Amino acid sequence: MTDIVSSEVLFGDLYESLDDVQSGAMWQFVGQKIKSKVKRLMNKGVDVNGTTYKRYTGAYTRWRVKNGLKRKVNLQLTSKMWKSIQARHTVDYFEVYITGAKENLKAEWNIKERDFFSWGTETYKELDRAIDIYLRKVGF
Repeated sequence: MTDIVSSEVLFGDLYESLDDVQSGAMWQFVGQKIKSKVKRLMNKGVDVNGTTYKRYTGAYTRWRVKNGLKRKVNLQLTSKMWKSIQARHTVDYFEVYITGAKENLKAEWNIKERDFFSWGTETYKELDRAIDIYLRKVGF
């Protein structure tokens, strides 16, 4: 399965400072923020490191135009893969993942050319920002 998962290794002492209720609520908040960031980057045609996606091939671009679709690379021909991006959490971690075997295969194929779903500079920045927002929100 294709997924983006937090771990204790990434956050060290933060785990020690939060109780289970605070931790679970934080991971829920952060997971939703990472999911939203991934989707926003896809819409913009930018990978997790802020790089514009590689163009579609000439033949595929012509097919898209012929069928009334835009040339913009956003990995959303049917939007099924985009809609399948979900987030879940426990008191120990969050996970952003893609549901469905077919959508996971599409994601794995697309990631080879356009890394839209992993830890990169843009997703790490969103992680830091989301944790900071959450901790300020709860007065930590």
